[in-house]
Formats: sequence, C-alpha cells, structure tokens
Amino acid sequence: MRNLRLTAGLILAACLSAGAAAEKNSNYVPDAATAERIAEAVLTARYGQERVGAQQPFVATAYKGYWIVEGSLKQKPGEHRPGGGFGVWVNKRSGCIANMVEQMK
Repeated sequence: MRNLRLTAGLILAACLSAGAAAEKNSNYVPDAATAERIAEAVLTARYGQERVGAQQPFVATAYKGYWIVEGSLKQKPGEHRPGGGFGVWVNKRSGCIANMVEQMK
C-alpha cells in the first residue's frame, strides 16, 4: 500500500511539474523580434522583397493573444512612421498567421 501511495504521489508531482513548465513556455512566438521575422517571411513570399523592404523596419505590438506587425511608411529620408502599410496578425501561442492585410488603416 505504501508503494502505491508513493507511486501515485510521484506521478502527481510529475504531472503538476509538467503542467507548470508547459504553461511557462506556452508561447511559440515569445517576443516582438520573432513576430517581425515571421511577418517578413510571409510578406516577402506574397509581395516580393522590393515591396516588403520598402516598408521596413517592421513594428510589432502585443494585443491580447497576438502580435500585430505593421510596416513603416517612409515620410522623409531616414524617417519612418508605423502604420498605413502591411499588417500581419501572428498568434503568440501557435505562430500561425491569423490575418494579413496589404494596407493598415
């Protein structure tokens, strides 16, 4: 009986530990830089390097369970303003693209 309780306790502890580790690392897209790279890859495949390169740098903003990545439009030489260009919603947990638009408003 003692071995059964010990085994059950060890299994319970292992399950709780695994659950905590999974919760801690639940986002496959952990930061803005990763989201920006994902968006760049998807946009380049769809629109080409020249159009995508014209809207860099990309800016990622966390919103609920997503990273919203926006292209930057050039105002003057050396000056960029986020918004008005490409927009990509990247799911933080899965890394999947939820939405992609050619022009953000």
